[in-house]
Amino acid sequence: MKLSNLILFWILLFLLFSCELKDININETNVEDNVTSIPVKIAKWYDNHTAAISIDDDAGSVASPAEQIVQQLVKENNLIIDYEFVTERYRSDSIRLNYLYEKFLPMGFGYFGHGDRHINHDTLSEEESYKSFKKCYDTMIDFGLKPVSYAYPGGFGHLNRTQRSLKRAGFLSSRRFEKLDVFDPYIIPDDETEPPNWYELPSLVMQSYDFVSCSICINNTADLIPHLDKTLEKHAWLIITYHSIGQPGSYGFYYLKDFKNDLKEIKKRDFWVTHNDDATLYIYEKNAARVNVQFFNNEDLLKQKITIRISDDFDNKKFDVPLTLLFNVPGNWLRRKLKLAQGTDIIEEFEFETNPVKISLPPDEKEYTLYIYK
Repeated sequence: MKLSNLILFWILLFLLFSCELKDININETNVEDNVTSIPVKIAKWYDNHTAAISIDDDAGSVASPAEQIVQQLVKENNLIIDYEFVTERYRSDSIRLNYLYEKFLPMGFGYFGHGDRHINHDTLSEEESYKSFKKCYDTMIDFGLKPVSYAYPGGFGHLNRTQRSLKRAGFLSSRRFEKLDVFDPYIIPDDETEPPNWYELPSLVMQSYDFVSCSICINNTADLIPHLDKTLEKHAWLIITYHSIGQPGSYGFYYLKDFKNDLKEIKKRDFWVTHNDDATLYIYEKNAARVNVQFFNNEDLLKQKITIRISDDFDNKKFDVPLTLLFNVPGNWLRRKLKLAQGTDIIEEFEFETNPVKISLPPDEKEYTLYIYK
């Protein structure tokens, strides 16, 4: 009988603890009921700018005195510019390479692949083109750079085999250099989300009329302005390509005074002035992104939080351009001090006046937390 009582005791004790565990699970469910998914939109362009623009200079050496004048003008306007990168020229010119590391890149300027040698790849076989493009790609990596975008020397990337070989080499986009692009230079306009061909992006040919009397080229700022405004209207990405700025008589030259005015007009407008690389990566990331934004409610305002996670399944070392998210926070979060953290690291502080708010984060699969701290 004593044994039966003991067994009964243990059964009752087990049932009691089972009830307590069940109660805890119910409470946890109640906590989860206070979690709300927040609708979110990814801005078409970084920081929710109206449109994007890239300023390209197929200039030869970044270290030449004439190009240093150009770079200083760009820097004075707080803008950025991209230069061609012909890898053979950097392997054989230590002055150019040192200037790239010590002066050019620290100013925030960028680059795009332009061949291992400056040759017409359309005259090569597909395998020959691939070897050339791959040598350019690999050399850029050896120099500590991140090859993403490309531009065909002379604009010669018309053939499908040339474009296929460039893609095989690892580049994600390339622009051409075609005067007829003036009739439709707008990349992913309106509601488009991806170019029809990543390896044949259009650009505006910036070239003085005094060079070879090209009337359909962009000869000066007056010619450029309508395209700037049309790009904004269409929420598109525009690439403008210069040669020999401030060097009359040189190939495709463009007057320095007109370049100065171009920069002023670009700066006046709501452009994301960006590298070819970053615009390319942003579009790829945006199209692949999955975003999860959740609000964790609590009666204590200081214990509320919003978690944010962006995933795109790409290599985070390469696809590292932040995406701009637009979403609403609770009304009582507005005009309060907020912090954005990743783990224990404070990333940024905000004080939003109105909804929707905008926050830019990389699609790195990490969880970020936004919360009130004051």
